[in-house]
Amino acid sequence: MERWALPAILVLGALNFFWQLGSSSYFVDETLSIEASLPSLGQLLHVVRTTETNPWAYFVFLHEWLARTGSQSEWVTRLPSAVAGIALVGAVYWMAGAFLDRRHALLAAAFCALSPLVLEYAQQVRMYVFVMLAVTIAVGATVRAVSASADRARLLAVGAAAAALSLWLHYTAAFVILPLCVWLGTRTSIPWRSRVAFIGVCVIAALAVLPLLIAQYDANPGGGLIGFAGLTWTNVVRIAQTPFDPRSADTVNIVRLMGVAAVVGSILVLALRKRSTVRNDRLLVALGLLAPLALLAGGIAGKDVVITRYTAVAAPFLLTAIAAAVAVLPRAPAIVLLAATLVVAGLGLADSHSRTGFYAPAREAIQYIGASHEPTHPIVMPVQGGSDIALGYYGQQLLHPAPQLIASTSTAQVDAALAARRPLWIIGQIPNGSVPDTSLLATATAVLRPVRYRPVSVRAFTTTTTFTVVLAVPTGR
Repeated sequence: MERWALPAILVLGALNFFWQLGSSSYFVDETLSIEASLPSLGQLLHVVRTTETNPWAYFVFLHEWLARTGSQSEWVTRLPSAVAGIALVGAVYWMAGAFLDRRHALLAAAFCALSPLVLEYAQQVRMYVFVMLAVTIAVGATVRAVSASADRARLLAVGAAAAALSLWLHYTAAFVILPLCVWLGTRTSIPWRSRVAFIGVCVIAALAVLPLLIAQYDANPGGGLIGFAGLTWTNVVRIAQTPFDPRSADTVNIVRLMGVAAVVGSILVLALRKRSTVRNDRLLVALGLLAPLALLAGGIAGKDVVITRYTAVAAPFLLTAIAAAVAVLPRAPAIVLLAATLVVAGLGLADSHSRTGFYAPAREAIQYIGASHEPTHPIVMPVQGGSDIALGYYGQQLLHPAPQLIASTSTAQVDAALAARRPLWIIGQIPNGSVPDTSLLATATAVLRPVRYRPVSVRAFTTTTTFTVVLAVPTGR
């Protein structure tokens, strides 16, 4: 039966990652990925340099994918991420086998297949699942090379190539590659020339993207996520339970705290045990801890970087650490840890797969407008969380000819649209449940009365947030 365990886990991961792959509207960062990848390669490099906070490798890949498929539909653009997610499950099994026995390596792979964080990035048009895959391969190959009696050179070459690629996918890969290089540099069983070559490849790869990092940092010295990724209690809890962070995690509750207990408790078990059956346990702890600790330090320094997209590189190793803690704990606490992990993962997946866990309903709002679209009717859009970016993307894609799109913070444009005394669409963004559906019309009427407009139709679309779509016309007085 055990030989069927890994295929079953891979199938489980595939079902998880492919289910509802195209159901959610694009997240704002997904639209930015697509828009950055559409120009020619020369223009793409300029756009990435001036508007992104990541290296260029993923955008070059996405540029080719969009060109070859000729489609920007959600399931097509997210398909490579879903495939990478499945590959990550297999890679975690292979990597974990360098630290654990086969049974517990399978457990680590199962945790990966059920991780809400992995699900999010396996269904997102961004580079995070790819950098997780690259660092997992880098660690797996390098650690195996140290204990290998054969194929050592090949494994080190694979590890170095994966490490270099990870650094070109996202800067946070350095939080994994740095401790890996330090660890390898102290392995005297490896010839010094091989160690120098491996570390040299990593240093050259890092230096190659350093000028880009400096330019992007100058453009976004706060981290590019002002107002979202500061040092708050909620964000600290989220990165402390990184592998279990679902798409919608606005509040701290008992489930989030259980996730923190599972992750932090497992790390402490490995770090404090003087004798352990886990191979290279100190390396595993370092691989899981450096990213969260570095981002907490950045948050204390005032940078807006306390967010799980930047600790995602640690997720494969934190999941492996939980499996390792299950392996070394006595039976009763091991069962408690295993049960808590599965409960937290299961509830996180239920949250992410529910409609209220989907990204903001930009596509649904624009499709509703499209049913009675008139190009002379401007659309006023909210800006919270970059909603205007996703709404603007769908407005350009779905409405022909394209209407005037106005951000709600553009006071002069909003005043001009109202002064023109023409019908206009107004998209509002409100917390879920803050206005009952039965009160939407009355609420819209009260809001529009001071500007001498009235609502003709009102519709609400709810996912992780609620968009209210109002067709408003002048009252004539």
